[in-house]
Amino acid sequence: MMVKKGQRIQDLIGLVHQLYDPALAEDWDNVGLQVGDPGAPLEKVLV
Repeated sequence: MMVKKGQRIQDLIGLVHQLYDPALAEDWDNVGLQVGDPGAPLEKVLV
């Protein structure tokens, strides 16, 4: 995925949730953004 100008962290979260349904996570899994503002601009992604 190329980061396009104007994308937000919540855009990436939505894409990840489409690919990997959070409902399939185990009870002990921490799913989603743990720290930060989902409305913040997306600058870099480290995998």
